[in-house]
Amino acid sequence: MRGAGLGSAIVKVKKRCLRVPRPNWERHVKNAESRWERLVKNVESKWERHVNNAESQWERRVNNAESRWERLVKNAESKWERHVNNAESQWERRVNNAESKWERHVNNAESQWERRVNNAESRWERRVNNAESRWERHVKNAESRWERLVENAESQWERHVKSRGCWAVFIE
Repeated sequence: MRGAGLGSAIVKVKKRCLRVPRPNWERHVKNAESRWERLVKNVESKWERHVNNAESQWERRVNNAESRWERLVKNAESKWERHVNNAESQWERRVNNAESKWERHVNNAESQWERRVNNAESRWERRVNNAESRWERHVKNAESRWERLVENAESQWERHVKSRGCWAVFIE
């Protein structure tokens, strides 16, 4: 065991008692100075490490903040681009839908007009055909009525003539 003072101390080594000589004052001062230098050196290196760690931590924080800011800006820009693209495509879809709706409306109106014209034409043709067939029937009926009338008149005249006994009228 070593004493705290500068005097001699007793140290047990291998179960023998040895007398430790009294230390040299110069060596003690030199050792203290070297201990102090090591302590100062350790404190300085510790401080340098602390400063370096703080600086590198600050640089990392700045870099992280910058990269976070860049990601934020990039995300905002891409979000805005997606918003613009969505708005443009939505506008294009709306325009296309309106155009196709208008085309369908025009086509429906045209086909409706064609159907109406065709219906009117077919109605007109049916009316003309009906009128023609009615006229033909009317003419036919009138002709047959005239023929019957003529036949009746002839037969009536013949009967009249026969009843009078007059045959000379029919000689041509």
